[in-house]
Amino acid sequence: MGRIVSIILLIGVLLASMGGGQPDNSREDTVIDYGESGMFSLEDRQEAVSLILARTGRWRSIEHLHTVRYGGDAASLEEKGFHGFDEVMVFFSDFKTVRNSPAAEGFSDDCEYTNWGWYLGRTEDGSWKLIGMGY
Repeated sequence: MGRIVSIILLIGVLLASMGGGQPDNSREDTVIDYGESGMFSLEDRQEAVSLILARTGRWRSIEHLHTVRYGGDAASLEEKGFHGFDEVMVFFSDFKTVRNSPAAEGFSDDCEYTNWGWYLGRTEDGSWKLIGMGY
């Protein structure tokens, strides 16, 4: 009986050390950089980040979201008018995908993605919407 308990404990320790292949959707240790902006308030940038975190939180492909950072006013100005939005805000993120990434989400298995773009837009008197993402 003691041997069976030892084997079960060993299997548990091994699975815990491997992470079990499950993504960490908590995002507690994600580094958020709201940057500086002369165009958008901190509240605007916080709202944009909350939309990004909500989206990535639903992805089973992401093992760890390392960073989310504001792309700057210059990058945002370049995208003005994208999809007909009066204002466009650009963010970038870095993340790692899980070993067996779900094919439906389109990411390669066990890869580091850097500078993944997030494009958020709003029309006059509107709220921010995620309007595009990717490279």
